Amino acid sequence: MKIKGNLVLILLSFFVLLSCSDDESPNENAQMMMEEIVDELGEPLDNTAENLLGSWILTDISDFNGESFSPFRSAEANEIFTISFNEDFLVTDSRFECDGSFNLMDNHLFRDFSCVMDMNGETGILGIFTEVLVLLEPTGDEATGLRFSRN
Repeated sequence: MKIKGNLVLILLSFFVLLSCSDDESPNENAQMMMEEIVDELGEPLDNTAENLLGSWILTDISDFNGESFSPFRSAEANEIFTISFNEDFLVTDSRFECDGSFNLMDNHLFRDFSCVMDMNGETGILGIFTEVLVLLEPTGDEATGLRFSRN
């Protein structure tokens, strides 16, 4: 448990440092993306486990190129995957052969899969809507906006 707590602190420190750079960050541009999504879908629900529960399928992707996010594009067949969250804070991801656990803290989703170490960690929640979930997944110095529909 202590290792998990240390990992969370390291990840939080990392994202704080990223957000302090002089360059445009994915976080700053994510706010603009979120404003467009709110214009389209209305105000999001609260970021709670209750609102996150269920199965979600990836429908659209937006890439961050270091300066801004591209408009959402339809996910190609080989990019589509599902994520399911349940009441026991277990998460399944169709890309992996194992289940994991999840935790929510403010606008951050933490996932932990024992079989896929490089996918563990923090994902930003841009919005949970009645039928749509929008996540911001860090990918090195960049990020990817992922838009899911309830499955």
